[in-house]
Amino acid sequence: MPFTFKLSQRLARMRVPALLVSTAVLAACEHPSRISGLGQGATLVVVPNAVTLAPLQSQQFAAFGRTNAGDSVPTAVTWNTNMGSITGSGLYTAGTPYGVYLVTAHQTGGSLSANALVTVAPAPVATVTVSPTSGSIVVGGAQQFSATLKDARGNVLTGRSVTWASSTATVATVDANGVARAVGIGVATITATSEGQSGTATLTVTVP
Repeated sequence: MPFTFKLSQRLARMRVPALLVSTAVLAACEHPSRISGLGQGATLVVVPNAVTLAPLQSQQFAAFGRTNAGDSVPTAVTWNTNMGSITGSGLYTAGTPYGVYLVTAHQTGGSLSANALVTVAPAPVATVTVSPTSGSIVVGGAQQFSATLKDARGNVLTGRSVTWASSTATVATVDANGVARAVGIGVATITATSEGQSGTATLTVTVP
């Protein structure tokens, strides 16, 4: 068998696997979403898609692919945000400026992305505690009360408006600063209210 014929056969056999490899690479570049099993018409979903947080509060986000048929598919993503910080696993921590910001998930090795809205706002008052919880003064005397406000996570809140009231004005009155003044003998309930939440204390008034 001539040498040139054998050489042509060997070159032909080398072209087949090389052609298969180059075709596979080209297909992967043309359809990056198919690498992760999503296929055409797929979308990326971030959960939760909207959340309200207090400054420095954290929220765990997750992302998954959704096929054109509506099936959920695990999908690797990278995370970023335009305010605050977020880890590679999707744990977001709010910044201190109030406002509405974006958390974005990008499909790793693909072109899909999705956003979630984060509203950073003051935490609402969850509890009001009045101290002291009880007091006893004589007619004509005064008692200073104070209110401690906390959010649902137990953090102390400052800068909030507090209103004061007495259940029995003929026994004691209370001003806007929480100072109760004894008017007559008896028992009055002193109440502090902020953002719809209230706390109470008992004030007993006796004779001098």
